[in-house]
Amino acid sequence: MRDELWYLGASSALNLVVLMGFRIPDERFAVLLLIFPMFIALIIGIPLWLYLTAEFGMPMGMGALVLPLILIFPCERLLSPRRRIGLSWAVLVFGVACARLALHAPSWL
Repeated sequence: MRDELWYLGASSALNLVVLMGFRIPDERFAVLLLIFPMFIALIIGIPLWLYLTAEFGMPMGMGALVLPLILIFPCERLLSPRRRIGLSWAVLVFGVACARLALHAPSWL
């Protein structure tokens, strides 16, 4: 049960980074700040989501897509674009840490 949660958390966080990147206004500064997090989220997130869906079933895969859709709208209303850029970097770090734990976690964790 713990493995699914690590994969779900990592995939949801990385999908949220991609959604935040698409929802930032078109400003040159914002686009430059989000190139790297979106690139990393896409490179890690797509294979992670495919593995999550293949290994643990379609409900877990759809959960990893629906959770970021639920979270993006309050973030968009409550936070300025500058704060959303910072949040996307923080969520990227969280998603990569969860992916690391999902892939190489010891059995007692």
